[in-house]
Amino acid sequence: MTRSKWAAAALTAMLCALVCAVCLIAAACGDPVWDISADKDSDVKAELVTRGGGCTLRVSGHGEMKDWASPDEVPWKDKADRIDRIEIAEGVRSVGANAFFATRVRSVLLPQSVVRAGSGFIAADAEIFAYSDAIEYGGDFANVLLYRETPPETKDRFWQQDKTKGDIFSDPAELLPAEGGYWRFVGTNAVKWEATKVLFVGNSFTYRNGAVEYSSGVPGIFDRIAEDLGYCVETYAVTGPGWYLKNHAKGTDACGKQIEKLLNAVDDFDFVILQEHSLNPIQNYDDFLGGVRAMQEKIEATQTHARIVLYETWGSPTSARDLKTTVPEMEEALRTAYENAAAACGGLTVSYVGKAFTDVYLHEDSIYLWDTDNRHQGYTGAYLSACVHVGTILGGDVRNTAFEGEAQYHAPTLPAETYATLRNSAYNIVFGGESEAA
Repeated sequence: MTRSKWAAAALTAMLCALVCAVCLIAAACGDPVWDISADKDSDVKAELVTRGGGCTLRVSGHGEMKDWASPDEVPWKDKADRIDRIEIAEGVRSVGANAFFATRVRSVLLPQSVVRAGSGFIAADAEIFAYSDAIEYGGDFANVLLYRETPPETKDRFWQQDKTKGDIFSDPAELLPAEGGYWRFVGTNAVKWEATKVLFVGNSFTYRNGAVEYSSGVPGIFDRIAEDLGYCVETYAVTGPGWYLKNHAKGTDACGKQIEKLLNAVDDFDFVILQEHSLNPIQNYDDFLGGVRAMQEKIEATQTHARIVLYETWGSPTSARDLKTTVPEMEEALRTAYENAAAACGGLTVSYVGKAFTDVYLHEDSIYLWDTDNRHQGYTGAYLSACVHVGTILGGDVRNTAFEGEAQYHAPTLPAETYATLRNSAYNIVFGGESEAA
């Protein structure tokens, strides 16, 4: 061996020795790791991670965790009074008896893989969050709560005068939230999933989206976009072709009867969206305002915290031609009428769907928002409407949604850039940004 090769080999040996020494020091002074597998078929480890004010005990691996006869037998017993957080990774199938009983932890999330938790695995009064209520517990725990990272399913109901048979519900109990419910974490805080209840009231400008119905209408698209963004929304709609708000406000009216049934059955609607007959706000403003006020009186008499939102509709090629004006001018007149009505009724919110239509109409020649009658919304227009409502009502950033259409309705396939443009326009109209298309 040459001197240079010998020197290189010696240096390598020294480096290896140094690395080994560092590892030994880390093992002696760092965060300890224990094998807590219950059997040879399991590979479960616990690691104690020291933080500024306490310790996190991380359990990971696959299979069963061993049980301990008492809290004094767990390997982390000497540091149990400093452990204030437990993290159990997916793959662990059981939590051992007495594992965390002596720790400071009073809240733990069991992953979906866990099927059993031993007796005394945690204090009896601790909050246990679990994905399933089928876990076998080896003792009595007072606070076992169901956990979900995604919104739970809700009981959406869309009633349409010319298509729906029967009433929007048969028993008021159907409208009540499920007992127990689901929980999630916002940061480190446990928060119960509470559905935002939204009622759409309108006509074909609310439920229609093309000569063929490609979805459950604007309310349905609104609901799916909202849930895709992580909101828990329960959406209702009462609509009739050609209906006016003044008709919806009458208890003797076909639609009005369903609205009264809903509003009298429960007092937990968060938002009610009112859409007037498309031309009434500019052809008979007083009649429109009277309809808004009649609906407002009905809503406020039964709902203690519902916010009323006025659904500003759009200018259209057919109606603009009949009125001898332009599409943008027609929409501007509608916008003014809706804003005036909102102010006259004490400062109601306006959802500027029509303004978003005008934005796309002026800046995107390749996107056509109307149906073949050049008046009703097509699928693109319905999608844009729903995006505006999600932003206005929930404050949601619709630019982040991946939802495009409900497959069961055979929604048309639109180019990705079309969806991006519609979302961007809705976002900018709601939150005051400049259109990227401008």
